Amino acid sequence: KLNTLAMKGPTNIIPIKPITTDGIPLLIKNLLMVFYLWL
Repeated sequence: KLNTLAMKGPTNIIPIKPITTDGIPLLIKNLLMVFYLWL
């Protein structure tokens, strides 16, 4: 399940949100979630 979540999270969330002042914190949160799942 960890692998499926890691694959779905970045691919689904990152492309949707553009890189903006509001998007940067979201990308950081997504990266933190990915690292958390990998750990």
